[in-house]
Amino acid sequence: MRNIEQRVNYISELLVGAFYIHARPEQKALKELEGKKVSLSTKGSSATTTGPIVFEAHGGVQPDIAYINNTVALEKMKTGEIAGIASTGGKPNDPFVKLKPEPGFHFFPSTTAQNSPTTPSLPLSHDDCPQVIPEGQAT
Repeated sequence: MRNIEQRVNYISELLVGAFYIHARPEQKALKELEGKKVSLSTKGSSATTTGPIVFEAHGGVQPDIAYINNTVALEKMKTGEIAGIASTGGKPNDPFVKLKPEPGFHFFPSTTAQNSPTTPSLPLSHDDCPQVIPEGQAT
């Protein structure tokens, strides 16, 4: 490239964050979140940008979006007020590492994010979330 030294100011590796969806037992596939309340954490978090992109990439799924802190949203999932939580972050994702097991609550498989134009797919294993994912299993 001609004059590249004048065009490039700085090159840096960007943070790799993955997109996770933790859902109630009734939701077996991403499309089942259509019209259901899904928290994208608080406004301004990376999930508020990534979530709609992933939902659109999966057939235009349109959940009822809520902006609730993940800790509060997890409690609302237990009462059925929220069907799922969309979250971004590295592995392990701190709020999910500390989860207490709830019967049937699960992560959607990592393939959920594979078709997203912006989000890598990082499978979760028992080592990442020992309270939620049984030993020998992965998402």
